[in-house]
Amino acid sequence: GDDTRSVHGDRGRMARSDNTMVAAQMHAAVLHGIEQTPRYEQFPAPVAGDSEVVVTVAAAALKPSDRLMAKGVHYAPRTFPQIVGLDGVGRLPDGTRVGFLPPLRPYGGMAEQALVRDGAWLPVSDGVDDVTAAAFLNPGMAAWKTIIWEGQSDHRVTAPRTLRGMGRGNELSRARLLPGAGLSFA
Repeated sequence: GDDTRSVHGDRGRMARSDNTMVAAQMHAAVLHGIEQTPRYEQFPAPVAGDSEVVVTVAAAALKPSDRLMAKGVHYAPRTFPQIVGLDGVGRLPDGTRVGFLPPLRPYGGMAEQALVRDGAWLPVSDGVDDVTAAAFLNPGMAAWKTIIWEGQSDHRVTAPRTLRGMGRGNELSRARLLPGAGLSFA
C-alpha cells in the first residue's frame, strides 16, 4: 500500500497529467513519535479541500506548547508522522499576509506550507516583521481569549514587544480589540 495515502488521506496528493497521483513534497519539522525530537525532512505538501486553505509559511515561533505537544502532554497527536508548530505567519494564495492557527493535522506551522481552516487567521500589518508577528501570536491570542471570555470586546491591551528591539522589554505595542472580537495591531 501507499503509506502516504493511508496516513494522510488525499491531503498532500497532486494529480499528474497522466491522471496518476504523486505526492508534492516540502520541508518540515516532522515528529515521528511522542518524546522524539522532530526531524527536518521532506513531507507531503498539503492540498486544500473544501473550507481549507494552504498558507505559505514565513515564520513560526517555538513555544512551550509546541514542546509539550512533542512530549505528548498538550495537544498531543494520536497518529504519526505529524508536523510540529501550533501556529505561524505566512501568506494566503492571494498574497494576504496572515497569522494562522491552528493548522489542520498532520500539518503544523514549522513547515514550508500549512493547511488551515478557511478564516482561521488574523491579518498582519505590513509594519510588523514576520518573526515578531509569529512571536506575538501565542501570547497575543491568550490575552485576546481571556478578554473575550470575560465578555469585554472593546478594550485596549498592551503586550511587550518580544523580539523587536531586543533589550527594550519595557517598550510596548498596542493591540485594540474591536467590536465583534476582531484584533488589530497599532
